[in-house]
Amino acid sequence: MFKHIHIVACSPRSGTTLLHEAMVTCFRTNKHYDHEIRFHLVTAKNNDVVITKRPKDTLYMPGVIDDPNLYVIYVTRDPRDVIVSRHGKSEDMYYSNIRLWRELHACARSLFGHDRFLNIRYEDFVNNPDATQSQITAKFPWLEKQHKFSEYHEHAQVSEKSKVAMRGVRPIGPTSVGVWRKHLGRIVQQQAIHGTMTPDLVACGYESSPDWEVVLDGVLPDKSNSWYPEKKPFWQRISQSIDASRKIAQPMIVSHSKKFIFVKTRKTSGTSMEVSLSQVCGPDDIITPISFEDELVRLDMGGTLPQNYAGLGEQRYRDMIKARKMKFLRARRRGKFFNHMPAVAIREYVGKKTYDDYFTFSIERHPYEKVVSHIYYHARGKKNWSFDKELERVLKKKYYVNYPTYSDGEKPIVDFIVNFDNMQEDLTTLGDRLKFDIVAHYPQTKHKFRTNRRPASELLSQKVKDQIYKNCRIEFDAMGYER
Repeated sequence: MFKHIHIVACSPRSGTTLLHEAMVTCFRTNKHYDHEIRFHLVTAKNNDVVITKRPKDTLYMPGVIDDPNLYVIYVTRDPRDVIVSRHGKSEDMYYSNIRLWRELHACARSLFGHDRFLNIRYEDFVNNPDATQSQITAKFPWLEKQHKFSEYHEHAQVSEKSKVAMRGVRPIGPTSVGVWRKHLGRIVQQQAIHGTMTPDLVACGYESSPDWEVVLDGVLPDKSNSWYPEKKPFWQRISQSIDASRKIAQPMIVSHSKKFIFVKTRKTSGTSMEVSLSQVCGPDDIITPISFEDELVRLDMGGTLPQNYAGLGEQRYRDMIKARKMKFLRARRRGKFFNHMPAVAIREYVGKKTYDDYFTFSIERHPYEKVVSHIYYHARGKKNWSFDKELERVLKKKYYVNYPTYSDGEKPIVDFIVNFDNMQEDLTTLGDRLKFDIVAHYPQTKHKFRTNRRPASELLSQKVKDQIYKNCRIEFDAMGYER
């Protein structure tokens, strides 16, 4: 396995881009990404050191911190400076807000003191970068220093996206500390919406009392919009809960009774496979959670409900499913085994010998079709939506890239890959291998979202298809897909 440092924060606009660029410049690493990437999409070779960042991934860290190869750096910044900061790509509006700062900081607080979690104050970093670098090396002594943080700008080779976010490359300094004093109207308006920030400031050591609010007396509110919404609708909170479960609990099944491991991928009928396989699982097998609707399908088909993936909380979770109460979403417990868990992580947890002895398999689908499937899935429930805008989102997030889940980053590490385009024949072959009639017990789930059934190759431009091919070359090569 590789050592993975992931930088998160109390909010976007907290200095994660600067810290990331300083770290990949001043420490020896084997791999990093141009800008942001979700923590679960990272791949690397054994013994590599990888440094990545995505500030909002703080939401998922409590659920994955038990991964022995994951190291988390959390950046705290004065919320007043956070909410008055603007991003290079949207200079006409403020970027973050108090609602988002509080949401992310609440997730991080539970991790303070963890052996592989380091809290860094942005203000300390920009005032004394070399001291912060020493703090990082003390926490992660296996990092090899190449340059001083204070000399970062002399050696940096920054991506264009990072240049936009940071507005260029310059020496690390405290020029943006305390800039909130120039935006008092913004502070007044945010407190009017979300309440006083004093408890947050005192808890983080930025103030000792409410006296600082005197500077706001008589200031008119600045009602400019924020890039992030001030309130999160109920449906979005539920959606986020599901999304978080899927990020940190990638669906999978480990059957000790039948000696097989199913590595689940996205938009490939993987949920149907889980429901089918759960019907032959024994009491000691590992089954991870899926969505509420799909759990009910599993329940009605007599499948074994989620078990042995977390420990505490599992029985309550199963009881909520049996009672058909959607409140079970709040009752889920994240564990070391999770939905869409990558094969390399499964191998690490069950042990290489067990992984090699068991029959391992996954499912793959033509990348063009996965992209279109993701578009319609993410557009579900939206009254007015644009195919092109949803396409842009899917391409940016790379939801459709599956090979990191069933490969070691270079080649597949499963025994068999079901081809979605040859589903009936491959399921029969798989059923013969497992001695179970999968086809007869295979439900259709999540197939109702896509309304346009034209081939994906007809819906996507050549430029888009070229981009998909570039990101999924391993999938094209492994499965023999046509471009």
